[in-house]
Amino acid sequence: MMQSVKKTALTIFLLMLFIVLLISVGVLCLTILQWVMHTDYYLNLVSSIEFWKWMLGVPLIILFFVFCANISSCGGLMKIVR
Repeated sequence: MMQSVKKTALTIFLLMLFIVLLISVGVLCLTILQWVMHTDYYLNLVSSIEFWKWMLGVPLIILFFVFCANISSCGGLMKIVR
């Protein structure tokens, strides 16, 4: 009985330690990201047209290809129209 209580307490402690570690790493990553977003390199990058072409264009192209793959796997466009 006492052995299972010790194992349960150890498991809870390790789980809480893991959660604290994940939160700490997350805060650190967000801090670094916030610092990078205030650098001149990032601000110049975001203000360029090429950046927005990539940020908006690439996901739209991927969605287009996924949509086309779904149409072809459904048996063609006529099946969608009906």
